[in-house]
Amino acid sequence: MQVERHTYQTCKGERAYVPLEHDARMILNSTPRYSQMVSGKYARFGADAICEDLLECNGRKLSRNYAKKLSDFVGSVAQCYAAEWDYDLPELDRPVASVGIGLDGTCILMHQDGWREAMCGSIALYDARGERLHTIYCAATPEYGKERFQAKFSREIERVKRAFPEVVYVGVADGAKGNWVFLKPYTDRRILDFYHAREYISKAASAIFGRDKQSKDAWVDDWSHRLKHTQGTANRFLKELKIRRAHLDRKNFIEHDEELRQAIVYYTNHKSRMG
Repeated sequence: MQVERHTYQTCKGERAYVPLEHDARMILNSTPRYSQMVSGKYARFGADAICEDLLECNGRKLSRNYAKKLSDFVGSVAQCYAAEWDYDLPELDRPVASVGIGLDGTCILMHQDGWREAMCGSIALYDARGERLHTIYCAATPEYGKERFQAKFSREIERVKRAFPEVVYVGVADGAKGNWVFLKPYTDRRILDFYHAREYISKAASAIFGRDKQSKDAWVDDWSHRLKHTQGTANRFLKELKIRRAHLDRKNFIEHDEELRQAIVYYTNHKSRMG
């Protein structure tokens, strides 16, 4: 659809001013709705996929470069105002009985700025049966340390705690000490996430069974199931690791002792958070 509009420019040339585009809050030369569509798809699929999707589903053709420029612009606007925005909690059909607060991070090597830490967190609301009702996600662009992320995530946690002050708050994270320091003031209980605990079971199995895949898989599945469903399994698994390490033959001891030692240290440090 074509729309006639007035355009103003000084006698020196310079940048043109279009009142209609300004008042319509145009982003580059796209409407807010179209900008939202493109940037939302770009975040999930990447440039090539959204170009194909928009052409096939909406009959709109755009270049990869424009998709990136438009998405970068929307992202910069969101980043400027993110600290000021408050997101309303939805109307829930069942009472909230517990809240899970999880966080994780990783180091990313930036092109010119060296290593930076990228963090993300989630606040999940659960009913009395453990069914998830709603999740709030929070993240920050890579930075030195975690200051911006922690300030942003703390605001979200405090807002949820004001809305649900009487429920149980459970912290979930990997073994990084900084995660537990952050979670302690906000949570009643703290639990090591199952993924990282199981990861060390797999590493230990590789050290114990080598190329015997069948025995390895059976051992990993057995201990993973017990760890997830049976109280006190972390201590029993720790004893199992020590026995297996003591019975390594000379060849395997040289090749795999360090892997078992790391698993033993990890479970020793975190068994109190595994139940």
